[in-house]
Amino acid sequence: MLTLASPYYGWIFFVGEDSSYHRGRFFIIYLIAFLYSVIFSLVKKLFSSRNYPAYFNKRIIESGIFLFIGIMIQVFFPQYHTTWITTAFYLVLYYALSCEMSSLMDGLTGLLNRTAFNKEIEHLKLSPKWSTVLFMLDVNNFKDINDAKGHTFGDYYLKEIGEILEKVFSLNAQIFRFGGDEFSVILMKKVNDSMDYTDKLVSLIRNRQMEDPDFPGVAVGYSQFEAGKTAWETIDMADNNMYKDKRAKGKHS
Repeated sequence: MLTLASPYYGWIFFVGEDSSYHRGRFFIIYLIAFLYSVIFSLVKKLFSSRNYPAYFNKRIIESGIFLFIGIMIQVFFPQYHTTWITTAFYLVLYYALSCEMSSLMDGLTGLLNRTAFNKEIEHLKLSPKWSTVLFMLDVNNFKDINDAKGHTFGDYYLKEIGEILEKVFSLNAQIFRFGGDEFSVILMKKVNDSMDYTDKLVSLIRNRQMEDPDFPGVAVGYSQFEAGKTAWETIDMADNNMYKDKRAKGKHS
């Protein structure tokens, strides 16, 4: 409202007799509101990208710094009109980043998809301070569920399993729908307590099966990323362990 009224009252800006632009006495309010909206959008985007590949956060922070520098140049040197051009560039970068993030999301479960998994593997960096573990999960007897109850029920169960995985792994991991009825999780913890996560997952699924006997179980296998072992060797090992678990339970795909 202050901005709209400025042509009449000069609160945010006014044009002098020489047709030059000047800041009004309430310009600081406009500046604070503008900076708040920028910071809010950055924080929101950082929060929404927390489980995406790590380079997303880097891009978001870099674009925010670029915009902030452009704003500050014009704040301290009003003769240089850099705010709007840097804002325009920032919005283009923000839009491109949002589109890329959307392309990495699974449309059914809202989890990350296989493309996101591949990108994360490419950018994965191991740290001696952290234990990085890969979980591979496969829904048991899923074809039978689709055949007996229809794909609508199958989709519903996949979404619910995704929600259970989010409860189990919380903010400590990236969760992917690997494809079809398969899921994967990349977990980073200071302590390798993978079995605790597996036990919690099995417990939650059993509780759900008490409510709905048709709710499918899952087979789980995991392997730790280690120096000297390629990421794909880790994936194969976790996958093999998952199929061992499936055979031990007498289940099939």
